[in-house]
Amino acid sequence: MPTFEPAMANPSGTCKLAIMANPILSQEKLWKLFDVIPGLEFCELNQPDMSGERAYGSVVYDNPKSAAYAIEKLHGFDYPLGSRIMIKFDESAPARGFGPQGGGHRGSFGSGSSMGGGASNPNMPSDIKNLVNTIQHATQMLQASGYAPSTGVGSNNGAGAASTFDSSMFSGELPTPQPLATTGSQCQERLFFVCKDSRDNPPPHILTDVFGRFGDLIEAYLMKGKKCGYAKYASKEAAQRAIQGLNEQTLMGSYLKVLVAEESSADRAKRPRMDEY
Repeated sequence: MPTFEPAMANPSGTCKLAIMANPILSQEKLWKLFDVIPGLEFCELNQPDMSGERAYGSVVYDNPKSAAYAIEKLHGFDYPLGSRIMIKFDESAPARGFGPQGGGHRGSFGSGSSMGGGASNPNMPSDIKNLVNTIQHATQMLQASGYAPSTGVGSNNGAGAASTFDSSMFSGELPTPQPLATTGSQCQERLFFVCKDSRDNPPPHILTDVFGRFGDLIEAYLMKGKKCGYAKYASKEAAQRAIQGLNEQTLMGSYLKVLVAEESSADRAKRPRMDEY
């Protein structure tokens, strides 16, 4: 058992990870990458999807701590250059040491494994199993990456809305989801934020989810074609909480800088000049 203590929790105790990576990665390179974390038992990258730009696979460690540490250190890693590796817990696998099948064996999570039960039928042809596994991998990894459609994020139904946000996307601790500010709320504080060190920006609904967790969010958006944007809040207290919780954290591989925005020229024009009195 490793002596390190990962900061990321692994509540289900799973030792298996689902990964999405560039299909040009060889098995040897993939193994060497994940082998930097002690306890690697198995890793495999299956056939790429129809676009040929992504491939889905499995990584298995011999203990839950190593699995959590691998996500902590390698999720969003730019490898090869320009292609981020996305990783999430695969909770379809039994937790190591729990239940009658907790032992696990090397190779038990191959290309014909079950990702949620869809390909567990022993009579299913191997090519169909691979196809089912690829589809299930794709769905899970796209949800973890924030590219799957969400339900209700950004609506005023707020805290009860479903979201594709996964805690592994963010380096810090976030509050629970909060409702957005009511329609027509006046902006009391505007924040400016920058997404650095990443090829792709977080998608809009993830930004709304994350910035909205500090309450009173009116809107959060990136400027078109830029890696920076604004978050508007209906209270200064909520904006300050957002700065404290988000500044210098990493979201989906993007390093965030969050600060109070400078007053816009339109706001300065509305403000009465002191020399007029």
